[in-house]
Amino acid sequence: MKNIKKLIKKIFLSIICLLLIVSFLSGLIFAPKIYNLYKFSKEYINKPFSKDELKKNESRVLKIYDRNNILLANLFPEYGGFYKEVKYSDLPQNLIEAVISAEDKNFFSHKGIDCKAILRAFISNILNKKIVSGGSTITQQLSKSLIHRERNYINKFYEALDSIRLEKNMTKEEILTEYLNRIFFGNNCYGIGAAAELYFKKEVKDLNINESAILASIIKSGTKFNPYKYNERLHSRKKYVLNQMKKNNYISEEDYNNCLNENITIYKNRDKNTLKAPHFVMYIKDSLDKLKYSNLIEVKTTLDYKLQKEASLVISNASQSLHSFNVRNISCVILNAKTGEVLSMIGSMDYFDRETDGSVNGAVALRQPGSALKPFLYAYLFDKGESPASVIGDIKTYISSPGGDYIPENFDRKYRGPVTIRDALANSLNIPAVRWMAKYSLKDFQNILLKSGLRSIDKNPDYYGYSLVLGSAEVRLIDLASAYTIFPNSGIFMNHYSTISLKKENGDIFSINKNLNHKRVISEESAYLINKILSDRNARQGSFRSYRGLVYPFSVAIKTGTSKGSRDAWAVGYTKDYIVGLWLGDFKGSEMINITGGNGAVPILYDLFFMLNKSQKETVWDKPSDIVEREICLISGKLRGEFCKETRLEEFSLSNVVREECDVHNLYIKMNSDGSIDKKVFLNLPSEYNDWIKERQIEKPSSEWIMAKNTYAYNNDNNLNQINSLNNRNRNERISITSPTDNSVYKIDSTLPIEYQNIFISSYIPKNISEANLYCNEEIIANIEELKNGAISWNLKRGDYTFYIKAINFEGNELKSPNINIFIQ
Repeated sequence: MKNIKKLIKKIFLSIICLLLIVSFLSGLIFAPKIYNLYKFSKEYINKPFSKDELKKNESRVLKIYDRNNILLANLFPEYGGFYKEVKYSDLPQNLIEAVISAEDKNFFSHKGIDCKAILRAFISNILNKKIVSGGSTITQQLSKSLIHRERNYINKFYEALDSIRLEKNMTKEEILTEYLNRIFFGNNCYGIGAAAELYFKKEVKDLNINESAILASIIKSGTKFNPYKYNERLHSRKKYVLNQMKKNNYISEEDYNNCLNENITIYKNRDKNTLKAPHFVMYIKDSLDKLKYSNLIEVKTTLDYKLQKEASLVISNASQSLHSFNVRNISCVILNAKTGEVLSMIGSMDYFDRETDGSVNGAVALRQPGSALKPFLYAYLFDKGESPASVIGDIKTYISSPGGDYIPENFDRKYRGPVTIRDALANSLNIPAVRWMAKYSLKDFQNILLKSGLRSIDKNPDYYGYSLVLGSAEVRLIDLASAYTIFPNSGIFMNHYSTISLKKENGDIFSINKNLNHKRVISEESAYLINKILSDRNARQGSFRSYRGLVYPFSVAIKTGTSKGSRDAWAVGYTKDYIVGLWLGDFKGSEMINITGGNGAVPILYDLFFMLNKSQKETVWDKPSDIVEREICLISGKLRGEFCKETRLEEFSLSNVVREECDVHNLYIKMNSDGSIDKKVFLNLPSEYNDWIKERQIEKPSSEWIMAKNTYAYNNDNNLNQINSLNNRNRNERISITSPTDNSVYKIDSTLPIEYQNIFISSYIPKNISEANLYCNEEIIANIEELKNGAISWNLKRGDYTFYIKAINFEGNELKSPNINIFIQ
């Protein structure tokens, strides 16, 4: 046993000797490096901060105003949040004591790092097998904020040195003030000044002990201790801070108990106390960052905050009824149509709602616009020589493409046969749009979109294919609204802009050039024709089921869009004064339930335009001098023939006016055995319509019917005289009501004022008519002058009604139009 003890003692002494030898040798080897590290550290901490490292003396508050000098935000440019700077003299003693107790009790005694706190945190974390405590001082936290470095062990060493440097370059008071001016306090709020105003509606100097303890508690994590969401968590943290204050003899036991039992009001009026128009404010900040503007202290913007609030109320009211249809968010942009100024930008229903990704700005997010691009196609076609009367087949279509046959479908999966461009656009038909596109250049159409400011559609046109016209490419709402400026501005594109002037630190103010991107994209005539189609109430009856899309007391041009799978619903409306763009959907891309641009976005558009146009000022589109009217057949798109029943007055550019008479409505005759002749009008369409004719069960002439113009086939002189008399009949004496059509059914909308619910009665009055009156159930409602001036507005009333026109021509003959019967539910 004695020998064993001697052996153990010998081994122990040997180990100690070995460790001493190793330590001595290591010291010889590493001494120069240790000395160099010491020398470097000493030189580093004595090096003054450069201006780039220590930015506390630079102006950091950026004030953003609306067009009427209403302050929208004080921004801390480094982070982009709401900000209000304070001085050390503004800090009450109880706030200083609360912050010191919560974050760094030895702040006023250490030199930048607290070795005891670091060791204590290290041991605590080891014992708990996780990070439960940190040893960073207030000075260290400030150094991280001032000098951004990647998180690793080497940079942790530099942070410690930077903290010592800060202590050498700044007083304790300056460090604490700078620290409190930079802390994130949740809800997009930076700095103790902004937090006091947001949560307590107070200046910092007026904070009491309890309020100071709450703000000191939030410092640990503005997200984890958010007063609006985690009240219990915050209360627990406040209790800890108050207890630390008591331990440090800053407050008495009585103060501690009073604070725990005191009810503190935390205000939630975020609109008043934080950012106004938050999406727009952040959009302005991002725009300035991209343009690399620096040293700015003020920005005056184009936003009309009063209008913004009214639009936000409309959106908020609409969102209540749409939420159950999985409409998670609504975005809206309102532009001045004449200048392109952004008057309102609503990026989502609630900027602060994290569950619906409310901070995402839907006004600048890329989404598929659906049919909202079709007006640009038809404007392009008008410049290529087509007109609103040009006809193409809405029939089953196969279009060859590199990826195989492309088979477009209409939204309702129906076919309408021959349709004019006016009807195809107003009813947003897909098949005619794709067929027209196939006849012209996809690249030229893409160029129209690019010239109109839709810069995101920049891939090779083959990438999109013909589906481009159906909105397969992604665009931004603000760009789409801006693109529509080409229509009310007679073909000239007015790029959107949001900044009026900038003010620098030195006091210099410079204005933003607003006329850089004004350029002609389409002709004046094409823009006018698109305006008339999109504001044609009668034409859009087929696609808009709600009176909110049809019945305005003033003209509004409207186009909708719905992306594939109903993930995006759009509506763009405009007058000569405003352009309103709307998007409905979910930022995560889930499908909406039975929501389209027509039934989801259009009713909101209606409310917005009533809000914008309170005076109900009428829009009169600028009509070019070479626009002419002709009566056309709706089936052929050509001049009205003698046997055409479905007709209307259509407008044309003089260079593209139709000159041929309808050749698809033809009179046929049949010789009967008793020598009499039967007459009947048949529809002659090209063979591509055969399947559609068969589906619609349209009668075709059999071999016994002969077209009336083939009069040489008959030898009977009497029959020839009858035919010639029929063909030479005076066409000018035909008088008719062209709209509405016979047996139309209308429904009164109980949600709208009855005085706004009207239909418009259009008619054809030949030139040889001297007198004419429009009758409704035998009561005269309009005379010849009113009829010739345009459509007659008639207020809806429940019941059955018959409309007709009685007239007298210059020869004194009495004429009467066919009856038009309608039913009002």
